[in-house]
Amino acid sequence: MKVLSKHAIWDGSRFNHLEKEMLFKDRTIVKVISCGFCGTDKHTLEELNVPGVSLGHEILAEVVHLGSNHKVVGGEKLVVGDRVILIPGKNCGECYHCLTHTGHGNLCQHRTAHGWGYYSKDDFFPAGGFSTHVELMDDAWLVRVPDEIPNDIAVLAEPLAIAIRAVDRAISGIRPDRDLGAVVAGRAAVIGTGSIGYLVAYTLLSLGFDVVGFDISPWRCEFFKENLKLPCIHVPVEDSNKVDQYIIKQSPVQDFDVVFECGGTTSAFIASLIAVRKAGRVIELGNYIQHETAEIDPSWICRKELELIGFVLANPFTYVKVFDLLKRNSLDPLKMVTSRVGLSEVGKILEIDHPHQMKVIVENDL
Repeated sequence: MKVLSKHAIWDGSRFNHLEKEMLFKDRTIVKVISCGFCGTDKHTLEELNVPGVSLGHEILAEVVHLGSNHKVVGGEKLVVGDRVILIPGKNCGECYHCLTHTGHGNLCQHRTAHGWGYYSKDDFFPAGGFSTHVELMDDAWLVRVPDEIPNDIAVLAEPLAIAIRAVDRAISGIRPDRDLGAVVAGRAAVIGTGSIGYLVAYTLLSLGFDVVGFDISPWRCEFFKENLKLPCIHVPVEDSNKVDQYIIKQSPVQDFDVVFECGGTTSAFIASLIAVRKAGRVIELGNYIQHETAEIDPSWICRKELELIGFVLANPFTYVKVFDLLKRNSLDPLKMVTSRVGLSEVGKILEIDHPHQMKVIVENDL
């Protein structure tokens, strides 16, 4: 049976009816506790016109019915009442990437995710976290939330997994001749200090990196400086296409071991190539949504021997690192949650003043 909910709100009355009839005995059902509102959700609501579906892929939930169709990171056995994170997306297991590059399900040509189904080959858009309950897709991945991690922090697991894997990509040794890439306790720039950029800096701090942020928003710069105690350079909006000049002005020798492009603009991408030192690395994770092209001089990459590394999504096993980091790190990631919205009011989420928000959380109040 392959029933994927398209309900905008998958409510408890439907769950109770199905429970009585036992129509989903092999499917796992979770009750949503809360769900992060991601920039991808904002793009979807504003531009992609997908009415009648439930968005939200940063899902914290409670298991209310255990079927046999899910997978659990670490092989843990779940029980009803356990809190879990739904890992957003599963690979098809049939396309070229799945069959040839095992372990890289994030590159699947037909990856499908709850609340985020753009690449599904059969046009399913399974219900996301802006619902009361979610009926899991076959072979969906879950990770159990440790008892000592409170709900308010656990809901940040998905974006933190993105940040951790991006940093992993930055410090992994991939040069066959010599390791001139980023090093622990190195120097990093984060261009774009929204929620992902903030969490990238949070992760880098735990490794002893010297981190500098850059952003066109004075509000985000101040938030970054106040809560992470790190410098952040404000680039005025009217000069946003000159962010490279600001970086050169602030760091004349362009000595960043690694630069994380988290802003999602072409000017930020170009600035990343200029800011990074020779034989350094650029991690591109901001330009996930295609919207414009960049003109660059390829000689920058050639003469500086740059490593340009693309990045998309985290794999299930990154989540083990997420909770390990949350247990050990003295910094409080909860400070980045600036607004909470009830599920009953989720239709008004675009009315929030997003330029003056870091992370918005949708809480199930139904």
